[in-house]
Amino acid sequence: VSPLRAHDGTSRATVLRIIPTVSRESILLSATPLANEDRRELVHIDWRAMLEYQAIMANAPVAIGFSQHRRIVRYNRKCAELFGFQGDEGVGQSTRVLYPSDEVFKEVSRTSAPLLAAGEPYKTEMQFQRQDGSCFWGESHSYLVDPADPRQGTVWIITDITQRRVAQEAQREILLELDAIFTNASVGILYSRDRIIQRCNPRMAEIIGYTPDELLGQPGV
Repeated sequence: VSPLRAHDGTSRATVLRIIPTVSRESILLSATPLANEDRRELVHIDWRAMLEYQAIMANAPVAIGFSQHRRIVRYNRKCAELFGFQGDEGVGQSTRVLYPSDEVFKEVSRTSAPLLAAGEPYKTEMQFQRQDGSCFWGESHSYLVDPADPRQGTVWIITDITQRRVAQEAQREILLELDAIFTNASVGILYSRDRIIQRCNPRMAEIIGYTPDELLGQPGV
């Protein structure tokens, strides 16, 4: 929608549509003047969209931020809480402040650029850094605001997954401890499923007179 000036000097809100042609040197242009009620409807739609955007930004349970040319341009309240920004103090800062090191920042830039340039989202799980220097695990999804015009910047959505990663690490450590016990036990241990041996420890293989690999897949208990 754009104001279009007539020969008599008057201006009317007009919907302009540019239609490409086979020849790259020419275009077709269509113009549809808007009646007053049409303009009121457009204003209503724009205002409603702005209210919806503000409601999403204010109440989203995840961090949402926007950046242009690697500079933070705006973010929601959850993002401020997650990264420790006071008010709008993060606006204008380099996005480098979100990462724990220059190396991580450069690696994210290197790996995300090809995907974003192709109009694809960039998804990753990594550690981010708060303003106080502490780190947290986050799941990040980044998109170009307008894939047709990368200059419009990037929107990023970050979810704090620290608790999940801590639980996964604790589970991994437990599994490592159990594996150490299984491997080094002084008694024979054998695991079978559907009466087929799935695994046994070295002591069980020694007792039976096989190697552990030879027992795999054999009839079991």
